[in-house]
Amino acid sequence: MNPEQDLEKLMECELRSLPSPRAPETLASRVMAAITAQAALPWHRRTWFEWPRGWQVASAALTVAFLAALMVLAPWRALAGADAVVQLVGQIKMLTASVGETAERILRIALPLWSAVAQQYLVCALAALGALAAAVAALGGAARQLVLKEIR
Repeated sequence: MNPEQDLEKLMECELRSLPSPRAPETLASRVMAAITAQAALPWHRRTWFEWPRGWQVASAALTVAFLAALMVLAPWRALAGADAVVQLVGQIKMLTASVGETAERILRIALPLWSAVAQQYLVCALAALGALAAAVAALGGAARQLVLKEIR
């Protein structure tokens, strides 16, 4: 006989002789508590599929009405002809030009302030955020160890 088949049969026999894994004894009570807590939530805090049918229909109708109003009142509705596209492109060019001018003005004011004041505060703020992130990571690791210890 083939040695691989013998090994496979031996492993299958050994694996079948192992006991079935057992769930923790507190699992059933925790699952039931979670189900009870979920069932105690008011309908508007649950998923949309768990809402009463009337509210589902009303919210769906409201959504459809909103989208229909958006389509009727939207400015892009005028894009039926090529003239409207040319007009839209012209408006976009004007808008980007004014945005560029505004950004340039803001930068003229902000850069001297940045070099004088903000860089120092930014370094301090980044250092504080780094320390905060390290503290949160350490607390998260400690909490994980406590949870794992309680599960075992």
